[in-house]
Formats: sequence, C-alpha cells, structure tokens
Amino acid sequence: MRAGTICVVIVAHALLAFMVTPVGWAVQDDARHVGVDAAVWIVRAFAMPSFFWLAGYLGRATVSRVGWRGFVRERLGRVALPLLVALVPVSLALNRLWDLAREHQGGRAAAAAQAPRLHASELPVTLGHLWFLYYLLIISGVALAVVLLWRRLVTRPLRPRALTGLAVALTAVAVLADGKLQPDTPLSFLPEPLIAAHFGVFFAWGWWAEARGDDLAREARQTWVHAACACALLAIVIPALRRSVVPGAGAPGVLALVASAGFTCTVLASLVGACTRWLSRPRPAIRLVSDAAFWAYVVHLPVVVLLQLACADLAWPGPLEAALVSAGALAFSLLTFVGARTGWRAARRPAAGRSSRTPRADSR
Repeated sequence: MRAGTICVVIVAHALLAFMVTPVGWAVQDDARHVGVDAAVWIVRAFAMPSFFWLAGYLGRATVSRVGWRGFVRERLGRVALPLLVALVPVSLALNRLWDLAREHQGGRAAAAAQAPRLHASELPVTLGHLWFLYYLLIISGVALAVVLLWRRLVTRPLRPRALTGLAVALTAVAVLADGKLQPDTPLSFLPEPLIAAHFGVFFAWGWWAEARGDDLAREARQTWVHAACACALLAIVIPALRRSVVPGAGAPGVLALVASAGFTCTVLASLVGACTRWLSRPRPAIRLVSDAAFWAYVVHLPVVVLLQLACADLAWPGPLEAALVSAGALAFSLLTFVGARTGWRAARRPAAGRSSRTPRADSR
C-alpha cells in the first residue's frame, strides 16, 4: 500500500503541469487537458489520507512493540529529524525552481501569473510538500496524549465496519466545515485546525484498525463493495468538479461535499482491503519501493519540477511528458535511496567489525 501510494503521489505531482485549473504550480505546459484535473483530484482524495492511515497503523504497532517511549523516539528519529534536515534545502530548491519557472514562462503572462505562490524574497522557508511530516508530528503528539489519557482507545477498539462509517461521518464534518471538496495544501507553520482534524481522522482510523488486525482480513472481503460505493460517490462529485473549472463558480453543494468525504473513505477502505487480500506476500520490487517511500516523498518534488521545466518546450504529447517526469523522479528517488542505504550500512560495518575484534578483558 505504501509503495503504491508514493508512486501515485509522484505521478500526481508530475501531472500538475498539465492541469487546466490554476493551482499556483510552477510550470504550466502547453499540453493541458481537463481530464488531468479529474485525475489529480482523485489521487489527492486518497493519497495523503492513505499516508496518514498507514502512519496511525504503524504507530500503534510501534507502541505495542516498544512502548510509548519507543514511539516517541521513533517519531523524533524518523519524522522530526528528516523534517529539520530537509526543510531548508528543499524549501530553497523549490523557491529557486519557482523563480526559474517565472523567468522561463515570463513571455506567457497567463502561465507566469499562476506561479506566484513561492517567492524567495518574501518567504525564504516554506513547508511545501513537507507539510505531511509537520502535521504528522502534530497529530502523533495529540494521539499520544489522547491515548494516554483514555486507555479504552487501545483496549476496546471499534469494529472495522464501525470504523469505516465513523470515518465517513467525521470526514464529512471536516469537509462541510471547510466548505471545499478537498483541504488545501497547508504551507504555513501555523497549524490549520480543520486540516489537522481532517487527516487526524485517517490517523485514528489506522490506529484502531491495527488494534483489530484479525478483523482487518475479514473486512477485506468487502473490497468490491467499497469500490462500488466509491464509483457511485464519484459520479455525484463529478458535476461539482466540472463546475469548479469554470471561473467564478460558486461553492460546491452539501451533497457534493458529503459525497467527496465518502469517496475518500471508501477508496481508502477498498485499497486496504485489496492490499490485505492480494498483496500480503512479500515481493522484492514492491518491498524496495515501500522501503524507499519515505525517502522518495522527501526528495522527489524538486526533481519533478526540474524535469517539468526541461520538458516544457518539447512539442511532445502530454502523456509522454508526464510519464517521463514520473519515471525520472521515481528512478532518482530509488537510486539515491539505495545509494544512501548502502553507504549507511558500509559506514556502520567497520565500526561493528572493530568492536568485535576488541580483546576482552581477562575475567580470571
């Protein structure tokens, strides 16, 4: 599930240059199509919720394995430290790429106007796509406090079907309060409560799902039911999506907002079920992408924008350009991950060897 999610996230970022709807992206390619807007919306509907679901699922597994202190150490080492290390370099890289995009597209006023979000002179450090790490730390801290205060969340978890229904209800509340089909990407360091609440629902869902691991397999039998519900709910949302492309379109209706929340939850439930039923056996290629998912998420975005800039003047079909950008960013992420992992292991091996050759003190 983690491997598939990071792949579709990279593809979605590669597709942003081909959207008709202005979203403030750095590059606007000439080969734009409204179908890309729908594809990106669908990916955004489940990709980041899936990451938060996995974070909650693995978070409770960590608590069960090493306790609360181990959970805190794991979050600090695997989330807080990468955020601190990557924040400034990634932010400066994205700022510079946004500036290059404005210079490159300066002759096209409409395109240049769509890339004003990141200004190096006004906002030297921005969260960018690393908002996920930032909000994951916040939600993990809240989860730790809540569970420590209310142990019943661990000892008496809800059943899977109740979890899905509760997730739909809570997500609908968050979406209705926000008034948008999907939450915006938060770039500010000041946490936005509605966005935190929205993704906190999926973190809690994953947390509870891990607590009932045996029932998860039984719930996987409902995979096709969840998928059918997702298709029906998407049909309700599509008219609102089509209206959103029109300038000056009003806010989506209540039915579309609720359907959007239900679509996110049912797609996520079907993904969990599909992975439980058909991808439970280890596969080396999937394992590599899964292991590299966190690394790929952190490093891929500047590469995506750089490749989009390189392809912007090519008179190639949009799908071919998007495929090249996606493949290039994924290949870069995997190669650098393998190189970093190999170097890390090599650096640790001599130290372990020296310690094993150290003569022991005479115990006689």
